[in-house]
Amino acid sequence: MAGLSKSRLKTMDSEKMDRAVASSYILGIDTALGTASVAILRNDELVAYRKDAILNRQAECLEPMVKQCLQEAHIGYGKVSGIAVTRGPGSFTGIRIGMAFALGLRFVYQMPVWCVDTFDSIACACYEEGLVTGAQEFCIVVPTGGASGGTFYVQHYTTGLQQKDRPRCEIG
Repeated sequence: MAGLSKSRLKTMDSEKMDRAVASSYILGIDTALGTASVAILRNDELVAYRKDAILNRQAECLEPMVKQCLQEAHIGYGKVSGIAVTRGPGSFTGIRIGMAFALGLRFVYQMPVWCVDTFDSIACACYEEGLVTGAQEFCIVVPTGGASGGTFYVQHYTTGLQQKDRPRCEIG
């Protein structure tokens, strides 16, 4: 979520998201791929970021990471206008942790929650880092299996970072 931007949040209701991002803070949460990361953006600029690279610690590290980011941004939950959270594909447990945390904040602070496709988040990060251009086709592979591996999702993108077809699950 480090490079989270308006382009990355394209799966959201565009009009509502544009209003929220234009004048306020957005909390980004990613727990879909076995690790956790948190970001705070203001006016499409990264204000704070934390990542825990140790696998399967999302439940224990998510709340402290959010608090650290809020402190770094010098704001409280009341200043956050909305939450963007990855919806998968990814680790079933990780997705549930991120979603539950985001929905808990939504309930308490009455803020909107937007779901971000894991593939779109990765595709936009690749684009923003210059790893792909908007003029080329590419595929993203997301492994979701446990220690034994074997399960992964594939998404094909066409030019302009558009998904060519529905993601497919492969078991190998």
